[in-house]
Amino acid sequence: MFEAALQSNSLYVRHLVKEPLVLVAAAGHPLTSRSAVSPIDLEDEPILFTEINCGYRPLFEHTLSAAGIHPNTNLEFYSLEAIKQCVIAGLGITLIPEVAVRHELATGKLVQFAWEEGAFAVWTQMVWSRHGYVCPAMDQFITLSESVLGSPEHEAVSAP
Repeated sequence: MFEAALQSNSLYVRHLVKEPLVLVAAAGHPLTSRSAVSPIDLEDEPILFTEINCGYRPLFEHTLSAAGIHPNTNLEFYSLEAIKQCVIAGLGITLIPEVAVRHELATGKLVQFAWEEGAFAVWTQMVWSRHGYVCPAMDQFITLSESVLGSPEHEAVSAP
């Protein structure tokens, strides 16, 4: 699950990997010449959003809204690949997990903005019921996931 860090009294939650989110545009976009971009810089920019139920979309929308920015062109997609291709084609900018655009950033197809408001991040996390039975196979899957994805700098948290 790619979401803001969850907390729950009825669920076990394991935060496995912190995933940075990056604000990107096509190479040559006018804002790429700036040393940093703020919400006000996005006032007239078309923004390509993930679907409404995406866990990290509200982080970006809230940041823009708190700065009084309400984009007049918002496009919504259900596919990260569709968003990437539209941004590469110059149709707008987006906030997306860095892991999803690592290749495009490395090859120069996309450019990452330095965001004045600070970093955005979400977590890859596992969630399961505190009240249900965890079968041996599920227990092994949890252990394997933590050993493969978790590391000392990645916080592993159980809800109290």
